[in-house]
Amino acid sequence: MRVILHIGVHKTGTSAIQEFLYKNSALLHAQGFLYPRSGRFHLNHNPIAWPYIDSVFLPDRSKPFFSDFGLPPASEMWESLNKEAAHAEMDCMILSGEDFCLVRDPCVLRESIEGAEIRILVYLRRQDHLLLSIYNEDVKNAVFARTEKFADFQRENRLAPLLDYATLLGKWEQAFGRHSIQVGVYEGKLASHDLLGDFAARIGLQWNDDFWLPTARSNPRIGPVALELKRRFNVRKPSFQQNDVLLDALAGFMKATRLTPVISYSLIKRATRFYGDLMPATGS
Repeated sequence: MRVILHIGVHKTGTSAIQEFLYKNSALLHAQGFLYPRSGRFHLNHNPIAWPYIDSVFLPDRSKPFFSDFGLPPASEMWESLNKEAAHAEMDCMILSGEDFCLVRDPCVLRESIEGAEIRILVYLRRQDHLLLSIYNEDVKNAVFARTEKFADFQRENRLAPLLDYATLLGKWEQAFGRHSIQVGVYEGKLASHDLLGDFAARIGLQWNDDFWLPTARSNPRIGPVALELKRRFNVRKPSFQQNDVLLDALAGFMKATRLTPVISYSLIKRATRFYGDLMPATGS
């Protein structure tokens, strides 16, 4: 069996690719492609990578995040994955997870995939665009719920491996060989509307007009004013449920007030009153 390992990087349309693979599983099967259920969390296979990632990339709040969903040990995930692949009898299996790019030593993945021809697919983007997008995501979601400003965020040492593409590609080349790696550039037309077609062509998937396609961005960023408000509310450490409610309410608040991208004390006071019932000071 051939295995295509889509390793990200982060913020290069990975959510759109994963939703495309998930929603079109039956059509993929007809062409001999398997997007396995094993090792999958929501739409991605990031849990397979997590045991091999340095703890610096995992926030303290990730521990209850993992345990809440009852993720099995790495050995059980690989065993389940290999069984599913053997039972499916497909020509190709696709694993997609942006956290694979954070794996310390990709050789451990090669040793865990039994008797397969492995191909690595990675999309890269300008590092300054990547930093801005990661910051937006980390403020927006409930796992990191960042409170620091962007100037402080970009100084974090943990970000260096995400920005050093030569080192990133070098360790994957060492594990799988240069001939096994495909690199796409997530900029321009590819970033706006050609990504899925490019992905399909790279893995050898014949395009089908019946494919499900997203009608909107799978993981949209929030605007600068909403981002700053969300950053300030993150000091209350919202739960996952609170975070979802907060983002929805924030979108409604921004639309209703028709604000220009300027943060002022009066705006913060208005938003604080607006969110008072949603976000108790205790964060409970």
